[in-house]
Amino acid sequence: MGFLKSGISKKRTVVILLIISVMVAFICSPERYIKSVYSGITLFVVSVLPALFPFFFFTKLLTGLGMSGAVSSLFEKPIKKLYNTNSTGGYIFTMSIMSGYPVGAKLVSEFYENGYIGKDDAKTISSFTSTSGPLFVVGTVGSVMLSNKYAGLFLLFTHYIASIVNGLFYRKNKNKSNFEYTKNIEKKPIDEVLSESIYNAIISVLIVGGYIAIFNMLIDILYDIGILKGIENAVAFILKLTGNNENLAKGITYSLIEVTRGTAEFASLGLSLNEILPFIAGFLAFGGLGIAIQSYTFLSKCKIGFFYHLLTKFTQACTAFLITYIFCMFIKF
Repeated sequence: MGFLKSGISKKRTVVILLIISVMVAFICSPERYIKSVYSGITLFVVSVLPALFPFFFFTKLLTGLGMSGAVSSLFEKPIKKLYNTNSTGGYIFTMSIMSGYPVGAKLVSEFYENGYIGKDDAKTISSFTSTSGPLFVVGTVGSVMLSNKYAGLFLLFTHYIASIVNGLFYRKNKNKSNFEYTKNIEKKPIDEVLSESIYNAIISVLIVGGYIAIFNMLIDILYDIGILKGIENAVAFILKLTGNNENLAKGITYSLIEVTRGTAEFASLGLSLNEILPFIAGFLAFGGLGIAIQSYTFLSKCKIGFFYHLLTKFTQACTAFLITYIFCMFIKF
């Protein structure tokens, strides 16, 4: 009641109480959760930072040097035909499939803030430019976790097809179309572009690292207090009712929060690749709440709602699952 009397809304009161609960859990078991944060930071520094930082830097550099206009012109007709939106989507999609999360969201935010695309364009473009990258899907998931490079290549193929199809669900209405925004993107001096690129890349990659560390800790807290265990039991019950393997429940539960940890759990089950690949594909497309919030950090600047972003990720996940499931009926790994 005190919170409500102070003018804080019920929604904010719930969030505040949840944050306080996490802080109390941390204080009660500092050794446990300091290790969780340390583990998240180690994962970020060893696996994510070396792969993501160069892509943040070079995508910003290419944009500043005017590369986006050249690439966008190549994609103008297919992007207009498929999504009825700004041709910049072609450039953002290209950078996203090369770099992975959350480069697509970051570029959508940058183009919106610079006035090259509008809100409607940003919403549509964000629905098909939120993808993982080949380094993670083929290298980490395929070669390392699944010990099968071809399974990684297969996942990469279905992942990109699902993102292209997903954008069709959020195609703009013709009367809202505007294609002239990116015709003349301002080109800055090279020295200015270099300094902006390195600064922007450092800030952006630190944001990603912070989310990885926090969500790694949250997974352990939620598991310790029984919330994740309860979700896992519910998922296992649903899997049993639908005739699926109950052992998939932990991988699904972890993937809802953090996809890297969830994928590692799927890979450790000892099940056939054909059985787990559709689930891995679905959650690679969804990205987990950690990736969703990372992306929303950038997309919120475009006035895109968090639940709208979650909806686009949900439909992308369902599309990726279905495409992969159908292909797995004909391809044996």
